[in-house]
Amino acid sequence: MSLTSAALIAQLEKGGLAPIYFLSGDEPLGRIEALDAIRAAARRAGAEERVVLHSGTGFDWGQLEAELAARSLFGSRRWIELDLPTGKPGTEGAKAIVRACELASEDCLFIVVTGRLEKEQQSARWVQALKAAGIVVECRAPERARLPEWVRQRAQRAGLRLTPEAVTVLAERSEGNLFACAQALQHLALLYPAGEVDAAAVLAATGDSARFSVFALGDAALAGDQVRALRVLEGLRGEGTEGVLVSWSLRRELRVLALLAPLAERGRALEQAFARLRIWPARQGLYRQALRRLPAARIPELYAAALAIDRVVKGAERGTDPWDGFTWLLLALAGGRLREGLLASAATA
Repeated sequence: MSLTSAALIAQLEKGGLAPIYFLSGDEPLGRIEALDAIRAAARRAGAEERVVLHSGTGFDWGQLEAELAARSLFGSRRWIELDLPTGKPGTEGAKAIVRACELASEDCLFIVVTGRLEKEQQSARWVQALKAAGIVVECRAPERARLPEWVRQRAQRAGLRLTPEAVTVLAERSEGNLFACAQALQHLALLYPAGEVDAAAVLAATGDSARFSVFALGDAALAGDQVRALRVLEGLRGEGTEGVLVSWSLRRELRVLALLAPLAERGRALEQAFARLRIWPARQGLYRQALRRLPAARIPELYAAALAIDRVVKGAERGTDPWDGFTWLLLALAGGRLREGLLASAATA
C-alpha cells in the first residue's frame, strides 16, 4: 500500500499499525511528520523500546537482523528505525533488508527512512520487498497547482480560516517550501486564534517575521550574498535549528544546480528543467545567477562535499563540527571561489 504523509497520519490517528513502513522522498517536512506519527502510534500501541541504526561506511548489516531477532529487554513491543540516507545499501545491505522484511512482526516494528529514489533504485529487490511487506509513504511536495489546497487543509488543522486570497498569497510567498509555509501558519495561529485571516494579515505576518529560515539561507547563497548567508547561518545556529535541516537546504540547492549546470553549459534553455524540478519563477533568477558565477565542473565537487557533511550530521560518519562545513560550503557557493583546501576540509568536517 502506498500513502501520502497526510494520509498516513490520518490512518494512524484511527489506530492500527503495520509491521513495516518505508518512508521515501525528498520533502523533509512530510518525512519528519510521518516518522513522528509512526513513533507516536507505536508508543500508543505499547512499544517502549526504540533502536536507531544509521547505515553508512563500515556499517555492520548483521546488526539489523540481530536487532529484529532479539527480544525486548522489557518484554514489550519495540521498533527499529533504519536511516538509509543514500538509498544505496549495497549488495550486503540489500540482502539484509530483504531478510528484515521476513523477520518484522507485530512485536518488532521495522521502519526504513531514505531520500528520493531514482528510477533504477525503485526497481531494486530490497525496495520491492519493502513495498510488498509494508506501507510505503511517499514524501513529496505537492505540485504547484495543488499547493493552495495543501495550504488550506494545513490551515484548517491549525484552526485557521484563511480567505481564498490569503491562501493564494501564502502559497506564493512560501514558493513551494513547505517548512516555510508551515512556520508561517504556526505564526498566524498565534496571532489570530479566532476569526478569519485575510491576505493583508498574511502579508504582514510573513513580512515582519524576524525568524531566520533555512530557505533564506539558500536564497542568499544562490544570490552570491556571502555576508547575508553567513548572518542567516549564525542566526539559525543561535535559534537551535537542527543541523539536518541546514544540511538538507544546502544539498537541495547544490543538487538542483548540478542538474541544471550541464544544460546551461551547452547553452540550452532552462525553462523545461525549471518546470520539471518545480522551481518557482521567483527563484529561477537565483539559480541563473549561481550558474553564471560557478564553474560547471565545480558544482558536483561541492555537492559531494555537502553529502560528506550530511553523513556527519546524521551520525553515519565521524568528523569535526558540521557547522564549520556549512560555513565553507556557503563561502564557496556564494563566492564562487574556493579557498585552498576547502573541499578536503569540508569532506572531513
